[in-house]
Amino acid sequence: MTVFHRLPAINERLKAKLMAEFHEPRKPFVPRVFHGPRPANPGNALYSDEQVLAMRRMREWLGMTARAIAEDTSVPQTYVEALCAYRVRAHLDPGPKPASEAA
Repeated sequence: MTVFHRLPAINERLKAKLMAEFHEPRKPFVPRVFHGPRPANPGNALYSDEQVLAMRRMREWLGMTARAIAEDTSVPQTYVEALCAYRVRAHLDPGPKPASEAA
C-alpha cells in the first residue's frame, strides 16, 4: 500500500497577495571591471606609503636593481619587482628625480 501525502491547494489570489507582500527584488549581478594597476587596500598594506616611495626612489633615482633593493630592505624580491613595475600601489609616484645642485 502506497501512501501519498497531499498538500492542500492554495487559492491563486491568496498566493498572488503573499508573493506581492513578501517580494524582495534582487539586484542583478554586475561584474566589477578594473582597468590598469590595482591600488593598495589600506587595511591590508604590509608596507607604508613612505616605504613604498623609498623603494621606488631607490629604483628610479639611484638605478638599483630589484635584487639589491630586496637585500637592503629585507622585502621579498617579487614584491619589489611588482612595486617597481607599478603592478601594485600604482597611485604612489616618487616624482621626477631632483636636479643636482652642482649644475
